[in-house]
Amino acid sequence: MTLADLLTPARVIDEMQSDEQFPAIAELVAGLVASGSLASTQEATALAALTAREEQRSTGIGGGVAIPHSFLPGLESVVAIFGRSSKGIDFSAADRAPVHFVVLFLV
Repeated sequence: MTLADLLTPARVIDEMQSDEQFPAIAELVAGLVASGSLASTQEATALAALTAREEQRSTGIGGGVAIPHSFLPGLESVVAIFGRSSKGIDFSAADRAPVHFVVLFLV
């Protein structure tokens, strides 16, 4: 399985609206629900899992990239969504630079 296999056009947000870390994650999870890739009944659980992971350490890896990820019980396959932000998102990245590209994974 490659990233290209996971990112269908429905799983790409070409211009994210959020400019902060946790609202951006919520926007991406909502995108997974809207694309039919994640059941709406799993949305709150996914948000809680991703929030807990981010509170341990930001997944803003530097260079304008963040890769939020988490395990989600009951998920039958890996799901991912990509978001781009031309204005940048404050993700508390290691290099303190704004994030312009986010790839969110649930496994």
